[in-house]
Amino acid sequence: MTENAENVVRQYLGDILGKRVSSAWLALNSFIVDVEWELGEKKELYFWFEPTWHIGCATGVVLGSRQAQVEDKDAHAQLGEIAAQLNGRKIEGAELDPITHDIQLRFSGGYWLRTFVSDPADEESWYVRDNGKKLVAGANTRNYFVRAVE
Repeated sequence: MTENAENVVRQYLGDILGKRVSSAWLALNSFIVDVEWELGEKKELYFWFEPTWHIGCATGVVLGSRQAQVEDKDAHAQLGEIAAQLNGRKIEGAELDPITHDIQLRFSGGYWLRTFVSDPADEESWYVRDNGKKLVAGANTRNYFVRAVE
């Protein structure tokens, strides 16, 4: 099943190339990237990145999951504005680390998002959710997975 799950994950990564980010936002210290969909559409597709992740550009890292743990509402809103720098950007690349299964997405304007392992026992590092197909596909440090949307 892991081999088939990896194929499903890689298919999604290929399918998103050239598409734009509809919205990028923080959910506490997780990070969500919506891929070209309109609210209410059944074909909604988004990536969910569990901590730990970071976002950068040519000048360096601009936002990280530990930074997003801030409890102050105003400070979190300011971090959300940094996250929104990905809005409207084209997805230009997607790579998977062959050992850790971490993901890197590259966006227009030199932006990137990477996950990295902080606990090898984590159940999920990241996933893509396809509401049109009612599937979730993603990875942790041990394997790739595919499951039905709950």
